[in-house]
Amino acid sequence: MRFNRIFKNTYKYMGPSVLIAMVATILGFTALFISPVPMIADFGKTLTLGLAVSFLAALIILTTNLYIRDKYFCDHTAAKACQLPPENKWLETMLAKLTKLVLSKKFLILTICLAITVWGFFGDTNVGVQTDIETFMPQDTPELVEIREFRDLMGSTDQLTIMVQGPDLLDDKNLEWVETLTTGVENQFPEIIDSTVSITGLFGETVDNETLTKQNMSDFLDDLPETQRKLFIDEDRQTTIITLNIARLENDSAKTFINDLNQYLADNELQGIESTVTGQAVIDAEMLSALTSGRMEMSLLGIGLVFLGLLLIYRSFLKAIVPVFPISLIIGWSGGAMYLLGLDYTPLTATMGALIIGIGTEFTILLMERYFEEKAKGASKEEAMVTTVSKIGQPILASGLTTIGGFSALLFSDFLILREFGIVTLLNITFCLISALVVLPPLIIMLDRKKTKSVSAVNPA
Repeated sequence: MRFNRIFKNTYKYMGPSVLIAMVATILGFTALFISPVPMIADFGKTLTLGLAVSFLAALIILTTNLYIRDKYFCDHTAAKACQLPPENKWLETMLAKLTKLVLSKKFLILTICLAITVWGFFGDTNVGVQTDIETFMPQDTPELVEIREFRDLMGSTDQLTIMVQGPDLLDDKNLEWVETLTTGVENQFPEIIDSTVSITGLFGETVDNETLTKQNMSDFLDDLPETQRKLFIDEDRQTTIITLNIARLENDSAKTFINDLNQYLADNELQGIESTVTGQAVIDAEMLSALTSGRMEMSLLGIGLVFLGLLLIYRSFLKAIVPVFPISLIIGWSGGAMYLLGLDYTPLTATMGALIIGIGTEFTILLMERYFEEKAKGASKEEAMVTTVSKIGQPILASGLTTIGGFSALLFSDFLILREFGIVTLLNITFCLISALVVLPPLIIMLDRKKTKSVSAVNPA
């Protein structure tokens, strides 16, 4: 019966807090669902599923194993059998002293934290975005070295395609326009376009002393092998392509060039002819932009969802805002830290806002729940907070440090994108611990205006 009571109390008092923390974390991760990139949305879904499975595993498997161990594998007649390790009194004392110091300087600490947040948001605007895939790889990778050598020899390995469509593409006027466009784009963007390949260019290089007319082009296409003809024009002869061999461009430069090229086509369009810029370079530019854009929107959505979720659960503005506010500050701290360290946003670090909210909210909710539990026992606000941080602060600190230890493995990766993701993750988990242990205590003390109940009122005789 003793064991049944212990585990019932565990589920009764700890279970709801952990469940609420899990729900809030899931709501934070839900912000990733709005990403236009399927891989980021799927990442959020995987995090959500993994978190739910972890909660069930802790609730069922962990507690069951502990129950079996204590009931069937411990000799409770022995004096020292199955005892828990001694408490870390030094850590408890240190956390208690830290909390007392924080509470005594609460106005100064909150002012400094807010100032750092504001500065961090300004610094975040100066953080660059790195979307060049080649920079993510180990720079001595043989394949990367070889493609750069090939690029030095050939001048270009990247291409864009202009797709030209029209009902009578081989009309003399249309053919002349295609030829003019082929030479025009090369002259318009000489520093970017190395060379162009088109059906009219091939005709000029292959056929001597022939005028570019509909009949001559038809005869020329008829003489081409089918496999080669398909590279330039479709069977109905209503769609052709102009291939642009372009210099290697970073994502921002590539997007600018694509926009300028589209504008050039619009300025030189021919009635009845439709021209479209397409190709792998266009897809890559849009994909990488989508990966790194909208990070602030995802963060704000995550904060809003967590706040609304907690408001529905607690029906209390205080309990809804207290766990969210300290984590909101971290978004500014993270941007400022990246600015100071000279780090750029990548497709991985751009998702950190939602991860911060998900991870950090768990810490703040557990601390808040324990605070109100201690206060309900009759302790004053200050006493309840000191007890809360000194007791539950230990497992939170242990959880944060073990998470930091796990992500530290990324620091040794040869891939820059993983190494920088590891650095930013370690910083943000550290910020989550600071926000929970330093920012939340003075915040909750200042916002909690409800008087402490007397012990007799809490536990009536």
